[in-house]
Amino acid sequence: MSCNTSGGLLIFYYIKIGANIIFIITPIILLIMCSFDLFNAVMGNYKGGDALSKAWSKIVKRVIIAVIILMLPMLINSILSITNIGNYDECFNKATKSNIEALEREEKIKKEMELEEQKKTLAEKIKELNRKAIESAEEQIRIAKERIRNELHPNNNGENGSVNFSGGASGSVANALNIPYYNQCDNRWGNITYDTGGATLCSSSCGYTSLAMVASGLSRNSSINPYTIIKDIRGIKDGGMTSRGYGAASTHELTSSKYLSKYGIKAAEVGRSGIMASLRNGNPVIALVPGHYITLSKSSNGNIVVLDPFTNWANKAKGCGEFSSLAQIESAYGAISWAASYRRG
Repeated sequence: MSCNTSGGLLIFYYIKIGANIIFIITPIILLIMCSFDLFNAVMGNYKGGDALSKAWSKIVKRVIIAVIILMLPMLINSILSITNIGNYDECFNKATKSNIEALEREEKIKKEMELEEQKKTLAEKIKELNRKAIESAEEQIRIAKERIRNELHPNNNGENGSVNFSGGASGSVANALNIPYYNQCDNRWGNITYDTGGATLCSSSCGYTSLAMVASGLSRNSSINPYTIIKDIRGIKDGGMTSRGYGAASTHELTSSKYLSKYGIKAAEVGRSGIMASLRNGNPVIALVPGHYITLSKSSNGNIVVLDPFTNWANKAKGCGEFSSLAQIESAYGAISWAASYRRG
């Protein structure tokens, strides 16, 4: 039994109290019983002769028993000390309320510290498991993307390889400016990933695809497509990726002479009121509606032809086709927040 814990010390505390009670009541009981023996002797309550001698004999026995009772704790402690089982004098000396309360506080603090350490260890293990799970998931995604890319584009050999697919538009949408139609989800390039954030042409290249339509139409160069535009603007090789973490084109990229000069075209930002004037002058327009770029051309009868690079909209009012006015386009797509006019030059 250890007295270095609050529970062990508490046991010694109660034993100490019990011993103190014995030390107090034993002499009292002895005195009462001896007095009773003397009283019986004086009153002649003992049978036979010499009643007083009998009384003293009883008293001596009682005293001896009392002495044994009082000496018992000391005898037990001495025996334990001799047999090396333990010497509990120090434990009884330490067995006070203040010491017990101090040990309880220490044990509480120690337990709280152990719990905090366990929580910290558990949190670190969870963090490590999450990290490994994320790394595993990212690797699985990378492998899956690579497999899909290889299946869709067997000539794609990675960053320093080449991506070969036949040229030409994705379809035919009649318009007076002869702007070819490209779809960003065309199976020739739609699944190519061009940004480490996971952007594919199908998911994020509406701006680049719109520029491909305009650049190909104005330059009469059918080898231009959405992927060649991305490679030129983002400065990557076939199969390469940028690390921007996003795939969408910026309005600066769509109008910068640094990129457009290669195709022999120029761009100028126009307000909403300048869109129709640009189209009447034979200049196609790229417009930004909420979350999406679209290309605008004109029809032979003066209507606006929308060349939507991504036509899988739930709202059937959206998509490629003729619109009678900008208001009708905005009714389908939302307000036009930005636009740029393009021409040769």
